[in-house]
Amino acid sequence: MVTTRLNRAKLHVPGLTSAPVPRENLLKRLDGHRGRVVLVSAPTGFGKTVAVADWITRLPMPVGWLSLDGMDDDPMRLGTYLAEALEGLGDGFELVAQGFRAAGKGGAVGELRERLEALTDDGLLVLDDLHEVKSENA
Repeated sequence: MVTTRLNRAKLHVPGLTSAPVPRENLLKRLDGHRGRVVLVSAPTGFGKTVAVADWITRLPMPVGWLSLDGMDDDPMRLGTYLAEALEGLGDGFELVAQGFRAAGKGGAVGELRERLEALTDDGLLVLDDLHEVKSENA
């Protein structure tokens, strides 16, 4: 298995350098969402990252963050970062990450998906800049 040298900065919520623009309506919509996936979509520069970073400071659950870039098109690289982002979310998520690593390259991404689908623990994983991942294989 090819090892990926991790850029740990990709796994941290960007710091808010000043008070974000109040977006109470958006925050209420995010708070009220009960699905498994939330997509925040707007043109570049509209403050999506800041809005989500502000929102997660209010949540009573563990949050993992992953800032994506074009290099994350590689399924193994993406999976490695996903496993790292999940590890800090609690015991159930750590088991998911360990299972992914143990599966190796052959079925690792499928293994990660199956374990995530079976998970019952509360937690949130933010994938910032998901549009950067364009490969159908990732």
